[in-house]
Amino acid sequence: MKDLTIRAETLPGWTGSPVPPKRSPWWVVGVAVVVLAALAAGVRWAARRARQAQEVG
Repeated sequence: MKDLTIRAETLPGWTGSPVPPKRSPWWVVGVAVVVLAALAAGVRWAARRARQAQEVG
């Protein structure tokens, strides 16, 4: 008996490999918002600490 080989390209309705879904760019925006919020909090904390040190000293 002969080996049977079926190529997917020859099957009816075959359109090729599925394209991987593109990642939404919104995750970049979310990360940027978190980084900016952390930076703002750090600047505010440093300014408050410097002001307290100036008042004490």
